[in-house]
Amino acid sequence: MTQKTFLIKAVVLVSLISMLLSCFCACSEQDPYAEIHPVPLQEGVNLTALFLHHEGMAMEPYYILKTTEQGICLKMTDRSPLEFVQQDTKISPYIDGFDRVMEGEKAQLHTVNDSGLLQDIEGVISQYGALRWDGFDRSVSKGNTLDSGDRYELYFELSDGSTVTVNAYNCYPAGFPELLIEIQDIFHTQMESAQ
Repeated sequence: MTQKTFLIKAVVLVSLISMLLSCFCACSEQDPYAEIHPVPLQEGVNLTALFLHHEGMAMEPYYILKTTEQGICLKMTDRSPLEFVQQDTKISPYIDGFDRVMEGEKAQLHTVNDSGLLQDIEGVISQYGALRWDGFDRSVSKGNTLDSGDRYELYFELSDGSTVTVNAYNCYPAGFPELLIEIQDIFHTQMESAQ
């Protein structure tokens, strides 16, 4: 084997090894939102407010929860609370108007005095690791398709003052669809029992 052939083979081998190493390194820097990692709430910390929405080919309700001295207020509405934000409010715009039906809004309100409801929702938040999702703000384009796409929104507040905000389009953290379905089921069950 000539020295030139040996050098060519060495360069090809080094290139292959380099490509393999870069592949392995890229795989190890995996997206932190790609897998479900349960995260329990800290001892003594409770959910105090929640806003949840998914919009796809059909418009789904906006789900709002706020704890008050009177109990746990639940609201399912066809309008985003962001449409009704008042400038002087001290409440997060995601849950503004949680306790009333605004003009032109179709909504169901229900107050629950069962702490088990709050524990169920906190369990869902913990199970899917939603505490890790704060700041998830991503959008994935579907090219020239104009009538497709899914928007995912989540906001919640905890009694220690911390908040989690998720805004996503055509993508979401692992566990979001399951969290969405389970919390929607809890809301619908409560609203049906109120009728």
